[in-house]
Amino acid sequence: METAASSGSSDSTEDVTVSVLSIAGEQVCSVLLPRDTTLVDLKEHLTATLGSSVTSADVLCHGAESWQEPQSRPLVGVAGCSVEVTLVRHQGIHAGDLLYYSGHSIVVRSDGHALVERGMRCRVMPERAFAENYHKVFVEEAGARGVKADIHAAHLSRTPPAIPVSGKVGDVFYYTGPPRLGRDGAELQPGEQGEVVEEGVLPGSLRLRFANFPDLCSVELRHLRPEPPPVLPGSCLLGLCACLRRFSAWLCRFIAPASARASGVQPSNFRFRARDGT
Repeated sequence: METAASSGSSDSTEDVTVSVLSIAGEQVCSVLLPRDTTLVDLKEHLTATLGSSVTSADVLCHGAESWQEPQSRPLVGVAGCSVEVTLVRHQGIHAGDLLYYSGHSIVVRSDGHALVERGMRCRVMPERAFAENYHKVFVEEAGARGVKADIHAAHLSRTPPAIPVSGKVGDVFYYTGPPRLGRDGAELQPGEQGEVVEEGVLPGSLRLRFANFPDLCSVELRHLRPEPPPVLPGSCLLGLCACLRRFSAWLCRFIAPASARASGVQPSNFRFRARDGT
């Protein structure tokens, strides 16, 4: 009895191989997942594996059973360590779908000012858009914290659109991704110009050298463009603030050792100390 109980406990925790079949019965992919994976996480894994979005309206069928509840854990009830499911795709766009923007670059002003570019991921929201055939989406990669935007259905795609950018050593591109921090407080801001040095660390990326950034940066092609990005309202002021921060960081690196030498303190032991109010 103890052996059987122990075996059952082991089966309930081991990973499960999910083989996904098309309606025609052909295997389209296979993923290994923890048994307690939720349906929404299962679809996220399938989206990454297939390279096309498996939406909330798409149904996974296991025999006569349909898996539809997003927070359910369907693999918990699977006997054994493998299962075959059939993916039934439904047309249309529904709340919760993870899609890709495939239109031209646009500036969104409804939730701050942010640039929405081709290839950015969009999560469809339950809110209604301002017009028919438009969908309210949250673009997680736009701006500092993501923005809401009304996007026409024709500009939303299940698969990432092709990015018309390729480069070789010496080519010049402009960075359009989110701000990045480097050594000594240096910041890489959208719109900065860089030169290609070599192939990137990850597939679909390039390593570039930027004048105001101390390190080489591996940047995805979707965050590069051959022409300067459009100027967003208020970006000039933000650029001035960034320059002032860089200047102050540079100034501190030189003032601190000089002040230490003047006071007879070893630079390695020098620290700024705040004065008290007395």
